[in-house]
Amino acid sequence: MTRDRITTIAWDWGADGADHAEIVRNPDGWQISGANGATRYRITTDASGAAKYLNVTTTRELTLRRDSQGWRYPDGRLIAGSANALDPDIACTALTNTLPIRRLGLAIGAKAEIDVLYIPVPVLEPAIVRQCYTRQADGYLYENRDSGFRAFLSVDAEGWVTHYPGVCDMMEPSP
Repeated sequence: MTRDRITTIAWDWGADGADHAEIVRNPDGWQISGANGATRYRITTDASGAAKYLNVTTTRELTLRRDSQGWRYPDGRLIAGSANALDPDIACTALTNTLPIRRLGLAIGAKAEIDVLYIPVPVLEPAIVRQCYTRQADGYLYENRDSGFRAFLSVDAEGWVTHYPGVCDMMEPSP
């Protein structure tokens, strides 16, 4: 029998507060719950690390599930162009950069361009954006192809983002 592995991580966002997340890892996937200020989020992944459920709550609430056609609202409406968006990117947490980093498992020098489901906070109006991750010896070059934003993300041995320049720094190391 495989036991669940629980990891708790926190990131300091400076004047914007702190992000705290608990990740329960088991062979079937991850169950993630976290908060940054008044924003609460929950994500469930499958065994491959691809997200299949997302809930974000601010003054509004957004709940989505992913199936073979893409991300859907509770009433069944499909988010156009979301079929290949396996990862969410919630604007208030560096944890959602860790998801594709771990799922892709890139070798040093390799890069991958992916579609992600971007969730701006606090408006919670999802959009599909193109992102690129390039593995380097000491982290990842992250690029948002739609906006032109770029940042070098430092990560620990497990792929947890430890430093996101100008955004946040990990406060508690992962076990």
